[in-house]
Amino acid sequence: MFGIIIFGGLIAMGVVAALIGRYLSGNNLKQRRPLLLSEIVKGLPPAVPQKEAFEVLTKMGESFGVQPELLRLDDSISALTGMDSWRLGEGQEMFETWLRGRGVVRLPNDLKTIGDLIAAVALSQRKGAGDS
Repeated sequence: MFGIIIFGGLIAMGVVAALIGRYLSGNNLKQRRPLLLSEIVKGLPPAVPQKEAFEVLTKMGESFGVQPELLRLDDSISALTGMDSWRLGEGQEMFETWLRGRGVVRLPNDLKTIGDLIAAVALSQRKGAGDS
């Protein structure tokens, strides 16, 4: 009986922690001033095509339920993963499906920022298009 109470308490604490984490991560982004996508991608290397960068940024926003105009290149990838696990899993699956549809099957393991991710995806798409 005591074990059930402890287990129930742990579940309740996990739910509360997830809700607080979601609230805090959402507020960090909501406090930002939205920027035009063209302003956001300005900091990418010149080799990264802007059209592809816009597409990646937009799809990231759609997938993870984040307004893409609030994301910044220097944001840690954890800015996307700092939400509840249900939305994260759903978003990750949606984004990976989109990537596969674009022919992107592998990305570098050392991606740290959203800018790294955008550049890697955009350049992978360009490379894949050049291979055809």
